[in-house]
Amino acid sequence: MAVRYNQRWEEMEKSGTPLDKLFETYALFNRSEGKASSTISWYDDKLREFARWLDSQGGGADLAEFTIDRVREFVLHLQGREDKYERNPFVPTRHEKLSSHTIQGHVRVLKAFASWLYREGYTDDNLLQRCRLPKARRIEPEWLTQEEIERLLGAFDRKTVMGARDFAIVLTFLDSGLRCGELCNLEMPGADLVTGQLKVRRSTVCSAPWTTCRCAASARGRNR
Repeated sequence: MAVRYNQRWEEMEKSGTPLDKLFETYALFNRSEGKASSTISWYDDKLREFARWLDSQGGGADLAEFTIDRVREFVLHLQGREDKYERNPFVPTRHEKLSSHTIQGHVRVLKAFASWLYREGYTDDNLLQRCRLPKARRIEPEWLTQEEIERLLGAFDRKTVMGARDFAIVLTFLDSGLRCGELCNLEMPGADLVTGQLKVRRSTVCSAPWTTCRCAASARGRNR
C-alpha cells in the first residue's frame, strides 16, 4: 500500500513554479488588497514583459530564473532598447530609448513582486533586496505662460454645451493640478462650489484614498 507523506509548505520545492502561475496569484493578492484595476494591470504588464525577455534568452520562465543577476541583465536590456511605446495601443512606437522613469518603474514592480514572494513563502529570502532602483532623471516641467493660458481658454465657445463643459474641465486642470483619472472620477456630491473645494479619489491606493483640494475654478463656476 502506498504511503502518503505530507509536506509542510516551507519544505516544498517551489523553484520550478511557472512565473505565469505566480503572476496570476500575485494579481489575485493585489485585487484582494483593494488595489485599482489600472495598477494591477500595470504590474502585470511589467512582470510579463520580464517573462517574455526570459523566454527570448532561451531560459525557462520559472521561479528558478527569477534572480537578482537576471533582473540586472533585464535592466541592461531595457536601457539598450529603442522602441519606446511598443505594445501601447494608443501611441505609435517611436525609435527612441526608454525613459529612465519607465525603466525605474519596471524595477519597482519586480522588487514588489520579490517582496511578495518572500512574504508568501515562495522564496527563503527577498531575492531583490540588494537590487537598487536605477536613477531616474529629474525633468523640470514646462509651465504655461499667462498668455498661453488665456489663448487656451479662449479657444472654447462657452455659449455651447460642449464648449462650456470643455472650458470647465481645462480650467479645473489648471487650477487644481488634478490627474486625468482623478478628474474623471469627480462626483457632484464632492464639489463644494461655495468654498471651492473638491473631494478627489486618488488614482493610487494609499492609506488615505480620498483627499480634498482647493480649486478657484469651482468657486468661480457658480457665477458663470
